[in-house]
Amino acid sequence: MKAIDPTIQIGGGATAWYDTPFLQTFLQRSGSRVDFVDFHRYAQEGNVPGDYATLFQYAAEYSNDINDLRSLIRQIVPARASQISIEVGEWELNWGGSAQNNTNFHAVWAASVLGHILSSGGLSLFFDDKGNAIYGSQQRVTDPYGHIVNINVDDTNPAYHGIGMFTGEGLFRGFGDTMVHANTTLPDVEVFASDNPKNIVVINKDPSITHTATVSLNGVTSGTIDIWRKDESVLFPNPPIKLETLPLENGTFTYQLSPFSVTTFVLHTASQTSSALSPSPPVTPLPAPGVTLAQDTFRRANQTYWGTASDGQVWGGDANLSTVFSIAGNTGQLANGYTTYSAVLGPPATNVQVLFSGSMSSFTNTNMGAVLRWTDSNNWYKSYIDGTNLVIQKKVNGSPTILNEIAFAAQAGITYSLRFSVAGSTLSAKVWQTGSSEPGYWMVTATDSTLQSGYCGLRILVQTGSIAHVTAFTTIAQ
Repeated sequence: MKAIDPTIQIGGGATAWYDTPFLQTFLQRSGSRVDFVDFHRYAQEGNVPGDYATLFQYAAEYSNDINDLRSLIRQIVPARASQISIEVGEWELNWGGSAQNNTNFHAVWAASVLGHILSSGGLSLFFDDKGNAIYGSQQRVTDPYGHIVNINVDDTNPAYHGIGMFTGEGLFRGFGDTMVHANTTLPDVEVFASDNPKNIVVINKDPSITHTATVSLNGVTSGTIDIWRKDESVLFPNPPIKLETLPLENGTFTYQLSPFSVTTFVLHTASQTSSALSPSPPVTPLPAPGVTLAQDTFRRANQTYWGTASDGQVWGGDANLSTVFSIAGNTGQLANGYTTYSAVLGPPATNVQVLFSGSMSSFTNTNMGAVLRWTDSNNWYKSYIDGTNLVIQKKVNGSPTILNEIAFAAQAGITYSLRFSVAGSTLSAKVWQTGSSEPGYWMVTATDSTLQSGYCGLRILVQTGSIAHVTAFTTIAQ
């Protein structure tokens, strides 16, 4: 085909779900020539209504799958990684039944999925036959509020309008071609922003709470904002409505986000100092994906404490306070301790990965792991090995909770590498013996949105007589 038309794009493997082993084999055999890798994903069978929180967590996992697949591509065909796109070639709420199809939730959920796909650099193809984006038959539906809704052939369904909050549906200017990495500290709220042109899509996933959002725009000082919304006040098959046009003054505005809503802010700027759009507190810009935020090789003279890392940043937490920490033989060492110690390096971050390598002299009542979104010894996410399991844990206000774990038999004296990731509310981890191949999939995952941002580092439990050695540490934005 390419001999006849070199512009044709060829890809696969079009799996019915994110099937890591199949896609890994596909890349090993066809990665030298494909233009894109494709997988499909549905949230539920749809015979009975799903839990709202669980379904929104599922929406966020599209981003995790795309990031994981991109990592797999880089590992298997590094020379062509920049030339291979990732496509979610089929996605929808239900793969079988029709539960929750005829609800406004369907629109909000679809907007969340599309936002996660776009923010991860993926391509999106909604499952768009006439049973989905467009109704194929005339029917009468009673919505959750008792409204009788008459549906005609070719009427649009709620998912069409969830996607439409990005496309504009011909009603308003659509999303731009450049994503701005942004997040918000508001609970159950997601934000996706674009440049060229400047739009902001904000999703309130809470079914009952109205949030007040204050948005500051970096580089934009004045203009107007057209505000469009799809929420519970609009019948589920109907398009979004324009609420109003607000003046933009001093680069900031405040607006209320109704429950179960998607709000699109279309910015028309009269004055700007740069072309970048960066929402800031409570919506703040993130470091560009792939940027190294902190790194230490531990190759320096023997000393008490860990001191200054090889990247010039100073270790925090306990690393320069407790004499349990030292540099010995070009490794970071913890010895003669009897409890858990923290060491953090680099700036605070939201979506990020930590990769470190290290060993324990004993796994008797000890463990070694990485922390993300660490603010103090009582608030953090951690992934660790304890000789028996690979664990994802959180600690909030001093109360620890194991979020998920999987069996992993680690041996004393063996060096292991552990990668721990957080993207939105998705936590993922994997571990392998240093020097062997990194697994092409996340071995354990969990979902939690309690902690929004914080430092990255290590948290290690040692006992009298046990010694921990760390040979490498890196933090990477994603």
